[in-house]
Amino acid sequence: MRGFNELKEEALRVLEEKGELNSSQISAMLMIKEDNAQMLLLRIHRQGLVSRVAAKPVGKRGRRPYRYVITDRGRARLEYYEEKG
Repeated sequence: MRGFNELKEEALRVLEEKGELNSSQISAMLMIKEDNAQMLLLRIHRQGLVSRVAAKPVGKRGRRPYRYVITDRGRARLEYYEEKG
């Protein structure tokens, strides 16, 4: 089982490689439940490692899913992970 920091690093790497993604796409790439991906993304957004933009409303409730992109601070964190080894 992967811990938060491992998942955070994996999510940042995915966003660095793939660009802008939503939580569903990230959950599939990390092979975790979408609820867990949403919580992970919220936490790293609050840390300033990713930014998010609301997409067009979808579904009957008009929910606005977010699309996430890595920030400069997130790239700096990836560099730190690489140096740390």
